[in-house]
Amino acid sequence: MGHDLRRVRVGRLGVDRAAALEVVDELVGERGRVIAGGDDDPRTAGDRGRALGQIRRHDQDLEPFGELVEREEAHAYPQTRTRDPLLEAVEDRQLRRRELASERADDRGDESGAGRRCCHTSVPVEDSQARDLATRAAFRAGRLAIARLGDPGYLRWKGLRDVVPEAAMLVQDEIVSLIRAECPNDAFLLEEGPEDEPLDVGAERLWIVDPICGSLNFVHGIPFFAISIALRVAGQLRVGVVYDPMRDECFAANIGEPAYLNNRPITVPTMSQGPEFWEQSWVGTDLPYDGPLRKEAIRVFDLHAKEVQSLSIMGSCALGLCYVACGRLNVYWTLDAKPWDVAGAGVVLQAAGGLLTDPEGGSWLYSTGGYVAGNPSLHQWALRAIKYVKQHPDP
Repeated sequence: MGHDLRRVRVGRLGVDRAAALEVVDELVGERGRVIAGGDDDPRTAGDRGRALGQIRRHDQDLEPFGELVEREEAHAYPQTRTRDPLLEAVEDRQLRRRELASERADDRGDESGAGRRCCHTSVPVEDSQARDLATRAAFRAGRLAIARLGDPGYLRWKGLRDVVPEAAMLVQDEIVSLIRAECPNDAFLLEEGPEDEPLDVGAERLWIVDPICGSLNFVHGIPFFAISIALRVAGQLRVGVVYDPMRDECFAANIGEPAYLNNRPITVPTMSQGPEFWEQSWVGTDLPYDGPLRKEAIRVFDLHAKEVQSLSIMGSCALGLCYVACGRLNVYWTLDAKPWDVAGAGVVLQAAGGLLTDPEGGSWLYSTGGYVAGNPSLHQWALRAIKYVKQHPDP
């Protein structure tokens, strides 16, 4: 049977976290500065006062948002739970701040690299360590993205329907700075890099980053986007992390291991072959921005719309692929995606047992922009319409 997206449980921020986010948003400036305030500050009245009351905190107990994130990173990939409180008891917070200060002092005092994490030495990083690093970077970036939802900043249009918000640049910088601090010799392939920037695509270790997969959704305040991070080592994609900060859902995998959604293993559901199962399918897609490929995609969309139970434009390629990995969608396809759109999610999907190819059914690693994902039984049905359109162009 198909999977009813309306039945998917969407995570909800707890009262403590929601109240804390409101207070942090008010008290923390754009660059992490704390605005002074006290018990007699008139701003504590009304909603803000009630929020402070709910979390039992006062202004003097608040610290810069960046330090809150650093403290949380120690628990960013929990083993038994999927959500951590944003604020902890004052005594615990003060202890953790002292621990962080000590760690930073140790780092500064050892410029030779001795005693640092393995990224700083010649010892290769294990896939599990790289996945943990990518997860921490995605969590930190996700919190920044949430803070800027509805306030994307300036917009730079690369083309029709192709936008780069200022917030995406800030999120990307946050990811790169965290990874580079622990792996200074690694290279990066970034979606939002300067067009004339030289790319070390032949690097031994290459991080592939899409800071906001779903930029149009993000710019319009639609809470459906993701942070995507992948690591390629010696030409092989080995680690993939896709984080949806609005639902606090982290899809993660490394090669040779199962795929996980918030530490729970996920697999692509198996289905029988046959047209009746294709007719019950839930399919997701994203259309090219413009040009001939958009016209082809609309023709494929029209064919699929007549055949399947539901067909949705997602707005985020990474989430579309991950939704196939966990069974929310049966098939996802697009005719025009970039490596950073699919790298992280592609690792997750394959680890979950999904099939990912180009529109001809060949290896997705050599695709020129088209990708088709699904369980092996339904994948061929999705390809059929795409191949027909490719073989019968509009006159």
